[in-house]
Amino acid sequence: MNEEITNDKQDIKDALESVHRYRDHAMWDKISDYFIDKPYVDDIELTKEAAGIKSIKELIAGWKHELRSYFYATRHKVQSMSVKILGSKQASASSEVKGQYFINDRGVRYVLNVDGTYEYNLVKKAGRWKIGELTFKLKNQSLVQIGL
Repeated sequence: MNEEITNDKQDIKDALESVHRYRDHAMWDKISDYFIDKPYVDDIELTKEAAGIKSIKELIAGWKHELRSYFYATRHKVQSMSVKILGSKQASASSEVKGQYFINDRGVRYVLNVDGTYEYNLVKKAGRWKIGELTFKLKNQSLVQIGL
């Protein structure tokens, strides 16, 4: 049983890190594998979109628009992550993340540094852990000119 819990925790960590990596590399098709069909999402502090249940297509389209319309590159680094197995098919996780969003405004480059915490509720479907709920809590952010 302990080995199964350890494996589940690692599978969850790998999945959550993959979501950030695929978002940074605009690999939108791969992201949907890590979510249920209609997750609850509250990332209003980043996107200004109201929290609620969204289809995975709506979620990815929103992220794609937000990240690629305003930023020429993004980088996310997971600082720490904790996972709790709540049952054979339920888990929660929390990850502290540093995000960098790169902007080019009329030839002047900036980086928007964002620190925050993602909180997740996950369900196991067909042997795979999927995000059913995602919430982002902003800790701080700063805009810095780069390339001087």
